[in-house]
Amino acid sequence: MKIPKRLDISRSCFYQLPDDTANIIGYELMYRAKYPGIFKIRSGTTFFFELQNTQARDAFLNSLEVSCRQSGLITQRTIIH
Repeated sequence: MKIPKRLDISRSCFYQLPDDTANIIGYELMYRAKYPGIFKIRSGTTFFFELQNTQARDAFLNSLEVSCRQSGLITQRTIIH
């Protein structure tokens, strides 16, 4: 996966949907509305977010993972160095 150069990877994260996801534009619009200011860019089925610092990034990921678990989705966290 290629990470956009304009993102600070120390405080950024991404969420990737399966390649066969229908209505990818709908997901992008939802993320832009739900996470204004931190949603940065979509590349294919990958959505990139950039937060104020690493603590905010980790809190965001924790809340996203809890939300996914409650919806029955399996998540996997990967740290980019």
